[in-house]
Amino acid sequence: MRHRADMLTLLFGLGAALIGATAVGGYAFQIGSLVRPWPDNPAIVFAAAVCLLLGGTALVFAANSRSAGRMRTTTAFGVIVGLLGLTGALEHLFGIDLGVDLAGLHRETGVAGTSPGRMAPVACAAFAVLGACLTALPIAAGRRAGLMLTALAAATAAVGASASAGYLLHVEFLVSWPSATPLPPQTALGIALMGLGLCRAVFCRAQADTAGRTHDEGRSIQLTAVWTLMLIAVFAGISTFALAQYEYQNVVRADLSRTLRERRAFLDYAIREHVEQVRLAAGPSFAASIGTAERARERNALQMRLQASADALTQASFSGWRYTLDNGTTVASGTFLEHPDLALDLIGPYRTQLLWKDGYFLRTRMPLRQDGRHIGDVIAEEPFPELTRLKLLADTWNETGEMGLCTAVGEQMDCFPLRSNPKVGQFSRHVNGRPLPMSLALDHETGIVETLDYRQQRVLAAYGPVGFTGLGMVIKIDAAELNQPLGRRFGSAVLLLVVLVAAGVWLMRRRLRPLTDALVEAREEATRVAAQFKAAAASSMDAYFIMDAVRDARHNVADFRIRYLNASGEVLISRPSEEVLMRTLREILPAEQAEYFVRRYVRIVNTGESLAEEFRTAGGDTLATWVAHQAVKLGDGVSVTARDITKIKSIEKQLRSRAENDVLTGLPNRTIFYDRLGRALTDAQRDRSGVAVLFLDLDRFKQVNDRYGHPVGDGVLREFGSRLRALVRTSDTVARLGGDEFAIILPGLADIGHAERVSAEIVAAIKLPFEVDGVRLHVGTSIGVGYSNDGAETPASLVGRADRKLYQAKSGGRGRFSSATEKRAA
Repeated sequence: MRHRADMLTLLFGLGAALIGATAVGGYAFQIGSLVRPWPDNPAIVFAAAVCLLLGGTALVFAANSRSAGRMRTTTAFGVIVGLLGLTGALEHLFGIDLGVDLAGLHRETGVAGTSPGRMAPVACAAFAVLGACLTALPIAAGRRAGLMLTALAAATAAVGASASAGYLLHVEFLVSWPSATPLPPQTALGIALMGLGLCRAVFCRAQADTAGRTHDEGRSIQLTAVWTLMLIAVFAGISTFALAQYEYQNVVRADLSRTLRERRAFLDYAIREHVEQVRLAAGPSFAASIGTAERARERNALQMRLQASADALTQASFSGWRYTLDNGTTVASGTFLEHPDLALDLIGPYRTQLLWKDGYFLRTRMPLRQDGRHIGDVIAEEPFPELTRLKLLADTWNETGEMGLCTAVGEQMDCFPLRSNPKVGQFSRHVNGRPLPMSLALDHETGIVETLDYRQQRVLAAYGPVGFTGLGMVIKIDAAELNQPLGRRFGSAVLLLVVLVAAGVWLMRRRLRPLTDALVEAREEATRVAAQFKAAAASSMDAYFIMDAVRDARHNVADFRIRYLNASGEVLISRPSEEVLMRTLREILPAEQAEYFVRRYVRIVNTGESLAEEFRTAGGDTLATWVAHQAVKLGDGVSVTARDITKIKSIEKQLRSRAENDVLTGLPNRTIFYDRLGRALTDAQRDRSGVAVLFLDLDRFKQVNDRYGHPVGDGVLREFGSRLRALVRTSDTVARLGGDEFAIILPGLADIGHAERVSAEIVAAIKLPFEVDGVRLHVGTSIGVGYSNDGAETPASLVGRADRKLYQAKSGGRGRFSSATEKRAA
């Protein structure tokens, strides 16, 4: 028995010393694979390697407790180990460098980081405790001293063993528990071996001092039962928490993947919408006149028209607009970013760039062509506040959540600012020989992975390309922060397990319950604690409901009873869980809504088919206007996930509004005008009715802008649009084409008379004074009327006729309308 105990102490000591010696050799010969055998895991630092080497050697000497000289060596090595651990702890507590880190040595061996060479806080505490235990080992013969040393050594061994189990079982929070800094795998294993070796050494010394006494079989059985009980409790707790982490990370992975998918789709859509806006704004406006403007007078007129167009576009949505023609004409309006911090070229039909300077901007250069011949270019730039808001939203996720956006430059990546790196930067696509998540996204791969990021910090990252723009997007969060809730719960579970083990020992000593009952109780209690923890950890941003089917006398599903809902579910329905738990849908919802959901859930239970839909809510208690609704079969019931997507729908509505309506007046823009005119002509041709187009502009509007400024001019335009809407039918269309040019579509006419009457009413109404910001103005309007009696014309020809009639009206003295039959002043 004595020899076996010594051999166990020797084996534990040799194992720890071998780990330390291997790492010391790696630093001595600069062999990175010896200090970091697994690229995805942190490297053992030099100070920790020295502690393992000296501590393991001390245990080897302590294996023969009869030699006083060896015990003095054990004590000396214990002092060194304890001092190294205490020094590292002081560095962490006060943020100072006491010279034990040897940062240069670590960098030469390939160990990077903000403080290379500094031990993890858990390692510092463990080595300080183990060093103290080795120093005090000669006095371990006393019962109380031996019990205290055994408890301390067992606690440190448990910390090292739990971290090692975390690596083996992929339970991430155990790797760094109870701190946030991960414990390297070699350090964790070495601490576990040193702790076990110390426990065995203390036991051997106590057994040697009690030699010759009657061996207490009862105590031996109790000690065996205690160790068995502790092992079972720890194994059950770690296994349960491993399952809890798996389920918890599945929820987080699904949430990250969904968020990434939505943001990639939004960004791709927004970029395409920007390019389409530029194409529509630059397309048909002036291409014909640009190519034919050869004389100086025509060039001047063209330049004025281009300037008016550019001014209108910058007033509408763009921050900068420039025409650059091959004939030497250059017209610009607004402002452009002159020196952006980062400009990334996007893949697409035109040269589009995503810029950064205190926010995101989009810039597109588009050619102007006439009859296939290049006649110039348009450069348009507009801010991209939606992307800026998405970045700020990502930066508010807990402490380390962030969104990355990059493009590939060879083996490097140009990236926009990150929460962890607030300036634009260029990073390598690989770390430790493995591609970063962003590199995978730039290779058009999509997924979610737990790996090291550019800081060599372990993160959970969802990655994917942004359409075919050449951009990659990553949404990530540090694994340490992600696992903090698990770590806190694990600490509570450990305390509870300690209490349970103590209670089991007391019960066994009192012979009140069999050992098997104590083991069952510990396992059941550990399972209950794990279930409570999983319920707390499974909460997410999505509302989650579990409902059981309620069947009638014929065993048909008639209703569903809510068995569980999370905190997000309470927020979504604006009702506490006490009001809805164990109640049916027909009891808590209006009859129509309850019938709506019951029908869908019955189909899921009967067919097993899942449901995914988006719908607008009908009011009630919920604050959400739009909800994304998913349901799957779960036993004899359903599992329902719901999410408030009101903000997403609002952004989509804003983007559609920007694409279809004029920003200043809220009227349809040129694109919508031509679309509706085309449909009106088609309907007229089918119904054999007439369509009229009224082409209007404000008389003396330039003088208003020059005298009173653009704010007053904008107010006049808004009031002008309001008066026009008030004078036409609801089936008519009033649009702003740009500047002070407006147009009205009058469909379904029997003859041109109605159009002329409306024109006369408009001229009379606009003659009334305008009150804008305390300024009383008289402007007037001129109108050209184009009319088609069978809808056989094209929109362009009808608008062209109305434009010519407008010119006749203005030539006749302004404040008039001109049509095919009426050329008199109204």
